[in-house]
Amino acid sequence: MNRSVVISFSIHFGWLCLGWYLFSLPNDSSLLMTADSGYYATVAEALRSHRGFTHHGEYWTVFPPLYSLVLSLAGSDRTVIQFAPLLHAALFGTLLMIVSSVHNYQTPRMIVASLFFPLLILFSPIFGVSSYLWTEELFIILTGLLLMLLRLHPTKISWTWLIALGIVSSLAPITRYIGIVNIFTASIYLTLVFGGRWWQRIMKSAGFGLAASIPLTIWCYRNYQIDGTFFGTRPPSETTLYQNLLNSFFTFTEWFEIAIDGINFNVLWLVTPVILYAGMRIRSFILWKQYLPPFLYVGAYTVALNRSASTNWIDPIETRLLVPVYLPLVFSLCSLTQTIFTFGKKSTQLLIVAALMLLLIGNVFSFGKMCYNLPQHNHELICWYNYHYPPSVDCSSLSDSRFR
Repeated sequence: MNRSVVISFSIHFGWLCLGWYLFSLPNDSSLLMTADSGYYATVAEALRSHRGFTHHGEYWTVFPPLYSLVLSLAGSDRTVIQFAPLLHAALFGTLLMIVSSVHNYQTPRMIVASLFFPLLILFSPIFGVSSYLWTEELFIILTGLLLMLLRLHPTKISWTWLIALGIVSSLAPITRYIGIVNIFTASIYLTLVFGGRWWQRIMKSAGFGLAASIPLTIWCYRNYQIDGTFFGTRPPSETTLYQNLLNSFFTFTEWFEIAIDGINFNVLWLVTPVILYAGMRIRSFILWKQYLPPFLYVGAYTVALNRSASTNWIDPIETRLLVPVYLPLVFSLCSLTQTIFTFGKKSTQLLIVAALMLLLIGNVFSFGKMCYNLPQHNHELICWYNYHYPPSVDCSSLSDSRFR
């Protein structure tokens, strides 16, 4: 067996085991929970009891169905709450595997890099969000699979690759409605890589987008028959576009902030120029197809999130809502590092290594602050949340305890 294949399998299996271990540690409160978690778990239990997508007898339209459907797969010997940590363990391990799969393993440097980049996920806001019973982890996995498929697209587009891309894209919007961005990203990319005249490319990509939208269309039609809306009823937003953009900016920068003895330093301001400079030195070797999907996704997701938050009432934009953009940026860093290690001079390689080390240090510091701020006990939330109490109980004092 090829040596690189053995190394690749060993690394992937190790990350999967680590992810499983982290979320399967014995604890008193299982995954952390908020009001939204109560809805997901309640609907999952309703599905297990063959009562359909209902929440205490009322049809459910505000959230998409996939996450609750997956939670309902818990065996008869455990509850949804007991099954959720196992599900999140497998998802997080899979995420670490996806990130480590971005590299080839032909050289020792690439092997080291494959160990480094999953650490950027392990010490990241993704881990904090994954510790809650939320949809975000499943959504991030689907985004990672989408970016991986776009990165590995064959020279001649095959039906197998196209069907896999369609399935992964179609599952995102029935996990979170903003997953329409995943279909948009895939469609735009296909417009550029399909053969033929420009109008033929547009027609093919539009056909792909329509096919990938079928599950969401079916769900929206069902919602419309129930309450006359496609995505459930939400009150209008109380925040402006400017406020939401500021929230997005400050949330993103907080992910890389070091605070020691009252002194705050954001490594992003130092790392970003270094990465751009290193990229410019090997720009002739950069393939645009590797970088277009991540940056296209980040731009489309940020625009869609801020527009949605400025139109309809949702939670304030913070880590939970913004964290899906973190993974595409890591993908871009992986691609850049691999190109620099393959074609760059030694000085450029040292620059990118220094930048990545600073980035990891910033992640570790912000990760430590995040762990310190997370609730250590979840008993009160479990007592409050809707899984145990019907809507007639006053839950107005329930706090989302949002991870920031």
